[in-house]
Amino acid sequence: MAPLGETWTPPTELDEFRLMRLLGRGGMGAVYLAHDTSLDRLVALKLSVALQPDTSTLASFAIEARAIARIKHPNVVTVFRAGQIEGRPYLVYEYVDGKSLAELPLPLPWRYVLDIALGFSRGLRAAHQRGVLHRDLKPGNAILDSDGTIKLLDFGLAAFVGTDRSTPWAVPGVVGTPRYMAPEVRLGAAATPQSDLYALGLLLYELCTGKVPRVRPTATAPLAGPRAGSLVPLTELVPGIDRDFAGAIERCLADDPAGRFGLADALCLALERLMTPLGGEAAFSPERASPGAVQPWEGLTTL
Repeated sequence: MAPLGETWTPPTELDEFRLMRLLGRGGMGAVYLAHDTSLDRLVALKLSVALQPDTSTLASFAIEARAIARIKHPNVVTVFRAGQIEGRPYLVYEYVDGKSLAELPLPLPWRYVLDIALGFSRGLRAAHQRGVLHRDLKPGNAILDSDGTIKLLDFGLAAFVGTDRSTPWAVPGVVGTPRYMAPEVRLGAAATPQSDLYALGLLLYELCTGKVPRVRPTATAPLAGPRAGSLVPLTELVPGIDRDFAGAIERCLADDPAGRFGLADALCLALERLMTPLGGEAAFSPERASPGAVQPWEGLTTL
């Protein structure tokens, strides 16, 4: 058995892909910037660097490739290829020149968060319409490109369900990142579109305030957990935030799944209705910034 923590170092050349530099590491492997020599383009190449990839790693790569290929949407990263090298799986994606939401200094202006929310919900709507639950939505699993377009990624924990009404949406199994997990999933209930929306609500609340939701203790839940009690309204924490936008985020965060939006499509419609009176979409990019203001992206470098 290989020593604990020991990893495999990939060769510089993988089929027609030449590895250029490491972009990041995650629980399932490493992501490299690579040059596709056959089509002369930059791509992102994710591969397992475990000395002996286990069955869960192999399954995760296969699930991610099928999930992304099924969705095909501008707000979801595109997968070009799935393969293996020396028995280790790899995936080739479009290279997105930008930053993950986890790398942005918070809080962000709420109008920019509204634009991010709309793109995020559109990508999630496309996933739900094609029977895909993400199950691990969090800031690190979304990239904002240099044009202000949000891209969902990392579908390695996704689940597939039927899209007809006769097929149950619920998928059993507790997976995901506890910090962004819906309360019912934390307690062992099956994942649903509503649990994806709860995670999205947490993410948006965090982008607006710089922290995960704070709550006020209640008589029935004084110390029951980190988010027990009543949610502190965004209107009390974010000066000037549109009340309907704050309400949409807080609806995603309802403790009872029945109190949330039924599908991402309903959230999209609510956000799209907000855009018209607010003057349309305002992409989070330097071109839309106020002159002279210190912007959240200043000092950042692209991947």
